[in-house]
Amino acid sequence: MIPLSLLRIISFFSVLCLCLLISGFAVAAQDPSDDRVHVIGPGFCQDNEVTLDVIAQNTPADSLLIVIARLGQKEARAGLNRRRLHNVRTFWTEFRNKRKPETIILAEGERVKDHGRLEVYVGGKLAVILKLKRDVDLIVGNCYPDPLEAPFCSVKSNRNFYPCLDRNQSRKGR
Repeated sequence: MIPLSLLRIISFFSVLCLCLLISGFAVAAQDPSDDRVHVIGPGFCQDNEVTLDVIAQNTPADSLLIVIARLGQKEARAGLNRRRLHNVRTFWTEFRNKRKPETIILAEGERVKDHGRLEVYVGGKLAVILKLKRDVDLIVGNCYPDPLEAPFCSVKSNRNFYPCLDRNQSRKGR
């Protein structure tokens, strides 16, 4: 078993590397003439979280963010796009940044050949493509619970995200 301290160091360096990669997006978000599209992932919770954070922090609060969810070629889970979009909206409006819901437009697009993805448009231009693991929710929230071994959905701040909402809804139905 890998010691907890080593896991935290590895996680820190992976997030640091991702921040450096995404920092190019931060510069691009401030320069409307930059037409680069940043393709990220598929990654882990902390990768998704950093990506959504950087987008929100570098987009004016009253600016419109458009997110289009697209299933990948081999994805078959019903409602997966809706779940992913729910997690984006919840992350930006409740968990972090507290954006106004009316500044976020969510939509489902046609299936793509590669990984499922979220396309984020800033100022009407495609800025980021966040590729996702096959048939998996967009995992965001408190990626480093305390203690680190705690199940993701046992953390109170993660309960408004899928897949944790599934557990909450099944308990309500009992």
